[in-house]
Amino acid sequence: MTPPVLTAPRPADAAPMPAAELCIANAHIVLPDRELHGAIHILDGHIAELTEGDTVPPGAIAAHRQPRTAY
Repeated sequence: MTPPVLTAPRPADAAPMPAAELCIANAHIVLPDRELHGAIHILDGHIAELTEGDTVPPGAIAAHRQPRTAY
């Protein structure tokens, strides 16, 4: 079964869309070689930058950290 199409293709003569920008602060980021706490900056659907630290950039969405529990 083919999944439904959620967006229609844009016409070739359509004006360019403005860049979509998002910043998620207080994120727990898991990388192949380490883990870090910081902010994820997303531009046009791609990770543009990872910033390590507790600073919440202006306009960022602050994620809430849950305490880790041992399993």
